[in-house]
Amino acid sequence: MTLIAFLKAMEFNSITRRAASHFGIEDPDAIAPAADPAEKARVLYAAQAPFNRTLVAGKTAHAAWRSKPSWYAVSTEDRTINPDLERFMAKRMGAKTIEVKSSHLSLISQPDVIANLILDAAGQA
Repeated sequence: MTLIAFLKAMEFNSITRRAASHFGIEDPDAIAPAADPAEKARVLYAAQAPFNRTLVAGKTAHAAWRSKPSWYAVSTEDRTINPDLERFMAKRMGAKTIEVKSSHLSLISQPDVIANLILDAAGQA
C-alpha cells in the first residue's frame, strides 16, 4: 500500500472507531469520506484530545529543527493556528514550506498534497 493510499484509508476509520460511541453511532464505517461535513466535524471534535497546556509553558533543550531538515505545510484557511504564525514558524525552522488551501485539518482535506510532502521529506518523491 502506498503512503497516499494509507492516508486515504485512515482518513476517517480510526477516528470514527474512537468517537462513534459519543454519538450513538452503531456502524462507525457509516461515516465515510463522502459523509456530511457537519457529522465529520462532530466526530473529529469528540476524538480530539484536550490541549496540553505544558506545550506552551515547557522548554526544549534542543529543538530538532535546529539541526535537521524540516518540512511544513501552511494551511492557508486555518482558524486554529493563524497562517501567518505558521509561516513564521516554518521560516524560523528553515523548513521547506508548501501552502495548502485548507483548514487546520489538511491531512483530511488534502491527503494527496500532505502525503507528497511526507514523501518529499522522506526522500521518496
